[in-house]
Amino acid sequence: MVSHAPRATRPEHAASFAPFERLATLNAPASAAMTGAMHSYMAGLAACNEQVSKFLTHRMQCDLDFARSLAQCKDWQEAGALQMGWARGAMEDYLGQANTMMRLASQTAAQSLNPQPRQG
Repeated sequence: MVSHAPRATRPEHAASFAPFERLATLNAPASAAMTGAMHSYMAGLAACNEQVSKFLTHRMQCDLDFARSLAQCKDWQEAGALQMGWARGAMEDYLGQANTMMRLASQTAAQSLNPQPRQG
């Protein structure tokens, strides 16, 4: 007859699990550090995702406003000036976003490599 009981509860194997229990106890700090690092990483990833969503929303609104304004231009000179302003604004926005993303990535890396103990 085959026993379906987990191996850890069978008496003949109970002694062989003692070293694993000691190993698990010794690994508790490493496990806690890994959990803290993953928590920090996931929080940083969420912050990056939120920032990208905000940026894309902003850029889409700018592009929509530009298209509406361009459609109302009366001559090529006005359209050219409008397009140069739009391009300058887009470049500034993208440079600012690159700086923001680098800052968030650096913070996430630092917090993931040196996580603070979680309260609670």
